[in-house]
Amino acid sequence: MPHAMSRGTQQSHRNWSMRYTFIPMRWRDARAVARWRYDGIYAFYNVGFVSLLVVMLTQQALRLFGSAFYFSVLEADGALAGIFSFVRHSDTLEVGLGMRPDRTGHGEGLAFVLAGLEFARQRFNPRGFRLNVVTFNERARKVYQRAGFTPVRTFTRWTNGRPYEHLEMARDA
Repeated sequence: MPHAMSRGTQQSHRNWSMRYTFIPMRWRDARAVARWRYDGIYAFYNVGFVSLLVVMLTQQALRLFGSAFYFSVLEADGALAGIFSFVRHSDTLEVGLGMRPDRTGHGEGLAFVLAGLEFARQRFNPRGFRLNVVTFNERARKVYQRAGFTPVRTFTRWTNGRPYEHLEMARDA
């Protein structure tokens, strides 16, 4: 799954990756994410503190085994811009991410995703990346395709108490 990136995209990515700092997720960032609220169909991504508490405790356990890592993404001024998770599956990293709601829909997604992939490439040296996205989230799917991900398969997963169709996407590191 080779991916090609235009020179303009590479330059934009370099500027944005310098803008972000990745640090291990802090409890205060998890609490902030639990308060994030997305509008419309994107409310699907609203989570509560209990869900994030489970994630944080799971992170602590999995971190001991070196297989899952959660990061807060800070802007140059220290504000929380988003989060990334990376779960190791052999030589591939499964990527999860979320941008602060007021940052979404403004054309910043591609640079955010590329900055996260570059961080993961340098830190974990994977051969490839994969991610899952709910199929109705066309905005995210377009960003992931522009970042070099290609569709692999669709599947149904129970989320928020009901079944949703998801798309697995992958790309080389």
